[in-house]
Amino acid sequence: MGDTMPVRDTIKRWLVLPSHISEREREYLNRLNRVGLAFFALHVPVFVCIAWLNGTGPLSAFFLTVGVLLGPAMAYARFENPRAVARIYGMAAMLMGGLLVHVGQGPVQIEMHFYFFALLAMLAVYGNPSVILTAAATVTAHHLVLWWLLPSSVFNYDAPLWVVLVHAAFVVLESIATVYVARSFFDNVIGLEIIVRERTAQLDQRNGQMRRVLDHVQEGLLTIDADGVVSPEVSRSVARLFGPLTSGTSFADLLERADPRAAFAFSNGYEQAVSGVLPIDVAIDQLPTEVKVDDRVLSLDYVPLASSDQEPVLEGMLIVTTDVTDERERMRLEREQTEVVRVFDHIAQDRAGFVEFFREASQLVKGITSDATGCVGTLKRDLHTLKGNAMLFDLASVFEWCHAMEDRLANEGVRPTADERNELAAVWTRLSDEVTVILGDRTDNLEVEPSAFEALLSAALRPAPSHVVAGMIADLKLEPTRVRLQRIAEQARGIARRLGKGEIEVRINDGDVRLDPRRWRAFWSSFVHVIRNSVDHGLESSEERVEAGKDGPGCVTIGTHLDGDRFIVRVEDDGRGVNWQRVRERAQTLGLDVSTQALVQEALFSDGVSTAGMLSEFSGRGIGMGALRDACQRLDGTIEIRSRVPHGTTVDFIFPSQIATVQPHELLEAA
Repeated sequence: MGDTMPVRDTIKRWLVLPSHISEREREYLNRLNRVGLAFFALHVPVFVCIAWLNGTGPLSAFFLTVGVLLGPAMAYARFENPRAVARIYGMAAMLMGGLLVHVGQGPVQIEMHFYFFALLAMLAVYGNPSVILTAAATVTAHHLVLWWLLPSSVFNYDAPLWVVLVHAAFVVLESIATVYVARSFFDNVIGLEIIVRERTAQLDQRNGQMRRVLDHVQEGLLTIDADGVVSPEVSRSVARLFGPLTSGTSFADLLERADPRAAFAFSNGYEQAVSGVLPIDVAIDQLPTEVKVDDRVLSLDYVPLASSDQEPVLEGMLIVTTDVTDERERMRLEREQTEVVRVFDHIAQDRAGFVEFFREASQLVKGITSDATGCVGTLKRDLHTLKGNAMLFDLASVFEWCHAMEDRLANEGVRPTADERNELAAVWTRLSDEVTVILGDRTDNLEVEPSAFEALLSAALRPAPSHVVAGMIADLKLEPTRVRLQRIAEQARGIARRLGKGEIEVRINDGDVRLDPRRWRAFWSSFVHVIRNSVDHGLESSEERVEAGKDGPGCVTIGTHLDGDRFIVRVEDDGRGVNWQRVRERAQTLGLDVSTQALVQEALFSDGVSTAGMLSEFSGRGIGMGALRDACQRLDGTIEIRSRVPHGTTVDFIFPSQIATVQPHELLEAA
């Protein structure tokens, strides 16, 4: 029973058409039925002629043929169902075949039977197995009945029953083949609309399932074609985040609503990927990976949809947008906590050094965030100085904002926007609040070494002359350069570690000099630029030093000393030396005069001139040395550079000696 049902269903599927008649099928059958009616009408004169030629009665042939013609004519006029008309046509076709055999009695009467098979084949154009079955049943009944009642109407000899059965067998065989052809014709031609509708329904169901999936995933999923146009099928979160989509909207259009710069970057990168200007992977690396939409931060991941040829061609792209706002906020809070811990560490290790950095940085932040129209050169130097010092004190949030603004200013000539300046101000305000909590309200506490305290107390008890005591008190406000140089030495070691140059040797020669920290604050803040250059540009890597025949790690020597009427701050390294030819070439591209060696050395302090082979987070923009020169000149100082390739470089900052000495009354006036 289990095997019978599938066979029965299969037979039914082949023999029975779907009950619904599509407009396409109805139009086709109506047109075919009109042609069929004309075809039947042509049988009347043809059969009359055949009857006249064979002497089988032209008049009776006329009336018999017209009688058969009435059936399809009435069906065509009365029946609304074109399939029903087709079945009547199937019966009428076989009756016409029977009439041809009847009026064609004679030596070729048997050959007239071929017309039955021709008619069966022609009926396949209806695409309806029931028409074939109706015709087959009609011809079978015709042969059996007339063979019994009027044998001469079928055969031109005395045919036995088995001959009739042979004829029937051929009809059955052709009917089976014709049924297959008819049903295939229906499925693939006449019933194409039904197939399309069924496939469309299946696709709609599948799309509905996909839509339910897309509507419930957290990520935004969308695909774009080679022109960048977004496919209509996107996840619900895409429309929620980017707004409603209209036909023909490109992904660049969506980005434009939130971030025009990201939209521009995407358009350029995607065009290069599609056109094949760059390899697909390289072009994708240039596409924006993050965009801010209102108050949400979205990460963008790209999956190329490319042909599978040996040289793939980009045909589209799947773009996955993920809302990472909460993750970014968590990371921000963690980073802020880490920064607070590092601030505490720096204060614990060198309170005075951090306080001085913080005061100077506060002034730089104030200048950067409040002046939107000032000198571009000053802005570049302030950003570069603040960025470098923020990195040395592990303030990554400040460093990142400065680096981003510096990049835009250098690459695009675009000043920081109001939003960027406000963000930097907000970051610094937060840090200021944390520093205030750690340091208290006062950040100018005076630190006194035990030996200095004991000497001052002893002088007061003797008592010593007032000018001697005043001088000792004044010295308490002065900073030994030894402390400053130790701080700078540690910064140099940190820079070397970040640059992957390992541990370097830093030597200090302080010359027992003491300076007023307030007077020298701006100079020391900019002095770190020359230290960065010595470590980054001057010192070679360990491998390069071995190749150059240099033993041990790189060495930087920093010192201060009084030389007659001169006060000198010196930085010396044993690195590769200054590549003056590179300085000359870079200066020439900027239109600077480099006709003498002195002018070449002067060019080294011009903005945009750098000996760096590549840009790093510490140096390479050719800005820091200009800022250092300005700070030096404000103290009436000059700079001398001596370099021996490949043995190293010495930079002397030379000041009048009186600038390094302070009278007690000067400190009183400055208090």
